[in-house]
Amino acid sequence: MDFVLLFYFCVMNSERKRFLHSLVFPVFFLLILWMVKVAEVIVETSFVHFGIFPHKPEGLIGIITSPLIHADWSHLYANSVPFLTLSIGLFYFYNKISYKIFFLIYFITGTWVWFGAREAYHIGASGIVYGLASFILFSGAIRRDIRLMAISLITVFLYGSMIWGIFPIYKKISWESHLMGAVAGLIMAIIYSKEGPQRIRYAWELEPDDPDETPADPKLLNEKATQQSTLIHYNIINESTQNGNSNYVYQLKLQSWPGLKPWNDYTSYMKKMFSYRVQKISLNVGFTCPNRDGTKGRGGCTYCNNQTFNPFYCNPKKPVLKQLDEGISFFSEKYKSQQYLAYFQAYTNTYAPLRVLKLYYEQALSHPNVIGLVISTRADAVTDEILDYLQKLAQMHYVVVEYGVESTDNNTLKLINRCHTYEESEDAIKKTASMGILTGAHMILGLPGENKETIIEHAVKLSKLPLHTVKLHQLQIIKGTKMAEQFRANPEWFSNLTADAYIDLAIDFAEYLNPSIIIERFISESPQELIISPDWGGIKNFEFVNRLEKRMIERQTWQGRRYEVKSEKHKA
Repeated sequence: MDFVLLFYFCVMNSERKRFLHSLVFPVFFLLILWMVKVAEVIVETSFVHFGIFPHKPEGLIGIITSPLIHADWSHLYANSVPFLTLSIGLFYFYNKISYKIFFLIYFITGTWVWFGAREAYHIGASGIVYGLASFILFSGAIRRDIRLMAISLITVFLYGSMIWGIFPIYKKISWESHLMGAVAGLIMAIIYSKEGPQRIRYAWELEPDDPDETPADPKLLNEKATQQSTLIHYNIINESTQNGNSNYVYQLKLQSWPGLKPWNDYTSYMKKMFSYRVQKISLNVGFTCPNRDGTKGRGGCTYCNNQTFNPFYCNPKKPVLKQLDEGISFFSEKYKSQQYLAYFQAYTNTYAPLRVLKLYYEQALSHPNVIGLVISTRADAVTDEILDYLQKLAQMHYVVVEYGVESTDNNTLKLINRCHTYEESEDAIKKTASMGILTGAHMILGLPGENKETIIEHAVKLSKLPLHTVKLHQLQIIKGTKMAEQFRANPEWFSNLTADAYIDLAIDFAEYLNPSIIIERFISESPQELIISPDWGGIKNFEFVNRLEKRMIERQTWQGRRYEVKSEKHKA
């Protein structure tokens, strides 16, 4: 039954090939156990003397052979079922370190039994079974990975009663093997906690833009950030002046941005806007999209996999306040004093009747630590009635409406199954901003068929809109998406930009972007194990920003440098 449950779990996760591979060694090893027992029956003898006999030199051979030998058929069967289940679990979930863990548990357990157990023959694979159960149980907890912790809980549920086997209750049972195996498994879980599968790190929990920012009082944070930005600014001045680039320094001084970076950065804006640190808390209340439910299309956007940014606490079955409490609990460990924005992020967050939206928005705002809302949506899912309501909220709270524009090219929008046009986004942004609501745009750079000229055109078009912020997102091919299928079938459609190539492309975009528009981010960070392409080696946001800033200084450029030039060209 345990084996069937594990098989079902694996198949449901579309990992059949990986599961079948995880069967090979456990089944092979189990077959050896049964062949040894069959051999005993055929030759009508017992192999017990090949067990571990502690403290005796002739008993050392048992370190290798004892797990293969069992007293009788019932002993063998009792070990076979948990061994198969747990070893498959090891080879499936910890496949990269599975052999290492298995054989270390195997030999360490046997060695410890030889040194510390009673002087009697110790046989059977139960020491390995206890080692595997212990490793899987503690490894999931140590890694703090929801998936692996679930396997740990399943292990407790199935084999929790094994705990009694480590105590000297029954004289005929080698409780020493059980205890030594369990301790070996725990130690392996600790030693190899940094190897093998790791907890998925989502964009919402990764490092802030300031690489040296540490949990502290908000006033100290602001002072530290100001000092750091000033230092960077002075470095730019010194380096540029020494190189005879005084015009670059002069141009940077002309910009009226709150920060001192070569672009209008979001972090500096928020620090100027608020006297304390503000963190977004992602929410998922179970909305869908008009290009998913059949209203305008099916399947959703070809690139979309909400798993890439849905935190562990985001579950539409949980009330809004519970999701907020769990998210705040997570971030409060890193930052002692801050306030929060309820970020309605998953899918289309205005795609519901107004009475439903009111319920969710007002629940979020009722939380004592929430100071505002950030609402991610689409241009074709916002009505005048909804905007009227948001206008009233914006008069009392910090409210931002983010539109997924993604591209200004209608051919691209059709290809990625957005099921709306750029003109619809343009109209929605203008209408929203005209009502005094802060308005943002989300863009993906590097979509199929788009090149540098197309992306510069995006910047030119967006610059004409009353946008407050813009978010940039490099195209990532994510497992489980329609685009992943397209990538496999037509790889020539995709540019697969390196990190350095994307940095130059993002700078090209920024050069033509209206300098009054705040750039909220340049990249998105998806879990590494979900990314098919491009592979940037898990580069963090702050690392990318540092490289981008260095490159902008090398190019002697800044946001909006070509903004007026390009605008005049298009007017002509």
